[in-house]
Amino acid sequence: MNNLISVIIPVFNSAQYLERCLDSVISQTHRNLEIIIVNDGSEDRSAGIIEQFSVRDQRIIAIHQENQGVSAARNAGLAIANGDYIGFVDADDEIYADMYEFLSHNLEKYEADISHCGFELVKEDETIKFHDTGIVLVQNKIEALKELLAGDRVEPSTCNNLFKREILKKIRFAVGVKINEDLLFNIEAFNNAQKTVFEDVVKYKYHHNPVSASHSSKILFIQEEVYKAAQKIRLLLQDAEMKEAVEKFYVTKLLTILKSLKKHHLFRSEMSLKLRSELKNNSTRNLGLRVSLLKNLLVYFPFFYNPFIYFYNLFFAKNQKWK
Repeated sequence: MNNLISVIIPVFNSAQYLERCLDSVISQTHRNLEIIIVNDGSEDRSAGIIEQFSVRDQRIIAIHQENQGVSAARNAGLAIANGDYIGFVDADDEIYADMYEFLSHNLEKYEADISHCGFELVKEDETIKFHDTGIVLVQNKIEALKELLAGDRVEPSTCNNLFKREILKKIRFAVGVKINEDLLFNIEAFNNAQKTVFEDVVKYKYHHNPVSASHSSKILFIQEEVYKAAQKIRLLLQDAEMKEAVEKFYVTKLLTILKSLKKHHLFRSEMSLKLRSELKNNSTRNLGLRVSLLKNLLVYFPFFYNPFIYFYNLFFAKNQKWK
């Protein structure tokens, strides 16, 4: 019950939020922590804050490196982690005081390889809980992967998870991937797990910090990255039992990308034409009524913008949670 937990915190220009984050980690009721803070070339006051906390708490290990991105920073933490269990926290977020006690208890109670929990999205004017129902799901690998791809209850983030160290030995974050790197990592981790446990009780606080990304070239870059990640996941999960869930996930991702391109007046772009052609040639059945309806709207009535957006928001708005 007192296993060592390595908590990896990548930091880049996070001075505005970092003290709040670190206070929440060092105050955990589970005291046996190894807190690995990776300063990824910050140019603000982050390095000084990290040093101040290192003096206050001997459990902190600080790494300072040139800026290489969040995936490389997390990998640097993984390379030196000694914990029986491993968790991740983003520097602009915070965690409930008992999160790691809660997650480690479930790992041991259910003899699982991954334990994960609910979260809340904190905005300037409201806090939204996802979903805090108290439901407990104990799942095998296939069940957990399907739940992860569906995205209704189990989220793509690594931060509300606690992993047994053994299942991460050969897994690292994909450094070249800029979007959905958490989901890719989770897919590999869940694919290595024999059993997972999800208890839908809120223990993690995602803070919504909006960043402007309205320029068309940036929108195209982001959506290209989303597309590449979806393709990687499609290639990773070749198990016959996963085929239907993977194809539904993949088609839904294409629809999400096209929705974004429509919104930003990029529906005639080369990328949009490519994805619409791919959807048209996709013969997958059993996509479900919602996904099939949206797919057919785009294939046969591509310029009926308002009906597509209406049904997309009706079907999937609850899943649009991320920062």
